[in-house]
Amino acid sequence: MSTLSHSTTRDGPRHGVDRPPFGRLTLSAAAHLALALAIGIAGAGPALAGVPEAATGAAGPAGSVSVLGLEFRGDRTPFEFSSSLDSGALWCSGAISVAEARLALPDGAQLLEMRVWGTDDLPSHGLRVSLVESCLPNLLPAATPVNTVLGQLESVGSPLHYTQALALDPAPVVDSRDCTYWVRAQFAPLCAGGGSLAVRKVRVRYQR
Repeated sequence: MSTLSHSTTRDGPRHGVDRPPFGRLTLSAAAHLALALAIGIAGAGPALAGVPEAATGAAGPAGSVSVLGLEFRGDRTPFEFSSSLDSGALWCSGAISVAEARLALPDGAQLLEMRVWGTDDLPSHGLRVSLVESCLPNLLPAATPVNTVLGQLESVGSPLHYTQALALDPAPVVDSRDCTYWVRAQFAPLCAGGGSLAVRKVRVRYQR
């Protein structure tokens, strides 16, 4: 990695959500909507014909949630790591080689795709990133959660700085009442290679 800006031990979680910006309604679109509404009020035909699906409710809006490598923490403590503030990357530097970050996903959304940005300059091992669902009963006790891997990506062939995408098919449906959602990064055993394996960003796209 080119820049080492931070090195420490992390015990607690940090959460992060990127929200996509919403576009402005252009004058022509607004005029079209007003005209369609006027036609509907006059009884001359369907009120919202030709309006985008997101406006009619025929299909819910799409969105995404992202987490930077800087926001991962170890699955056990103490988690030793290094990071780059410039790139948002994180890599482990001790005995614990698994890090996780929680995703705040909307209830009922269908998960469409997971995309990973990372660094792999280690020929002997790849960076494995998994999307995990962890569930407990709503009101009943349980000894352990039910953990399900919804999707997994692993870097291959030492691509250095890379991005990979995985389509989630069939699309899992978010159950925020009983479950939480995480991305898990698996580095080389005992963090061999150091910054040669780093997670930079993970993004999950969804459709409501």
